[in-house]
Amino acid sequence: MNSHSGLRTAFIAVVLLTARVAAIAEEHRLPAVEVFAWSPLLRALQEPATRPQPDDAAKHYKRGNALYHEGDLDGAIAEYRTAIRQQPNYPLAHNNLGSALKVKGDLDGAIAECRTAIRQQPNYPLAHDDLGNALYDEGDLDGAIGEYRTAIRQQPNYPLAHNNLGSALKVKGDLDGAIAEYRTAISQQPNYPLAHNNLGSALKVKGDLDGAIAEFRTAISEQPNSLLAHNNLAKALHDEGDLDGARAEYRDTHSVTLNWAPSASAVSGYDIFRSTVSGGSYTRLNASPVTATRFTDSTVQPGQTYFYVVTAVDSSGVQSTHSNQATVHIPSGN
Repeated sequence: MNSHSGLRTAFIAVVLLTARVAAIAEEHRLPAVEVFAWSPLLRALQEPATRPQPDDAAKHYKRGNALYHEGDLDGAIAEYRTAIRQQPNYPLAHNNLGSALKVKGDLDGAIAECRTAIRQQPNYPLAHDDLGNALYDEGDLDGAIGEYRTAIRQQPNYPLAHNNLGSALKVKGDLDGAIAEYRTAISQQPNYPLAHNNLGSALKVKGDLDGAIAEFRTAISEQPNSLLAHNNLAKALHDEGDLDGARAEYRDTHSVTLNWAPSASAVSGYDIFRSTVSGGSYTRLNASPVTATRFTDSTVQPGQTYFYVVTAVDSSGVQSTHSNQATVHIPSGN
């Protein structure tokens, strides 16, 4: 390993790690792995045509999208704010700023930015869907349902909005309405593992275990690494009495999430290493440097103990010394 002690990793305190069954909730409105809603490229497909923006504002907006995609939310937020300062009537920037603020946990800020985007561009299905998501997280289910319905009214062929509407209706207790929306989302986008998973969850609540299991299996066939679907399938198999099948699925539901403080030096990214022996020998988990300060290891095995370190990498490929070592024990899952 090419290492240089002068490249400061500057990890503040310890690397924060959690070992968890990563798929506790039976459903999720916004995809985690399959980032349909939040990918800048796919978001762009949903964005309405707007008047051309000044070159500088557009550059900051595009830079914000790139940083968002890399996981640098603070950087993205700063770029979106700069774009808006230079061009206040910029609905795309307002909406994406709202999306980033929501991920950061600032729901009030997210709602305000999405509303501004809609005020500037009323016929903006993505902004209505994003506003619905923020209202949902704030607990305003009726408001969320209204926004999802508006998004669908403006753009009927909108599988993400149908899926999100289904989840809000499910929480409201309208299982039939939720199932209908999930089925619509799937009919519009058949390869939609999240919607298959959510449909399975609704069918399970209705008592249709066979239908639920079939949907969970479809979700897994479309996205084999879906911890959410494996976990939900395990629960359904357990309820059906297939304990061996449930144990097999639970073995696929563990992951480790690592968070670390950014380097004080200029770096191009970070490398993440894992070992089953304290102090080494470590194996790198990422193919190329990770630009975010967060990494999820989904290749862990039940009952195993793992030891993690992180290094910073500069533009020449020079690595810092190891961070502190963090230890995680994975539950057996039995």
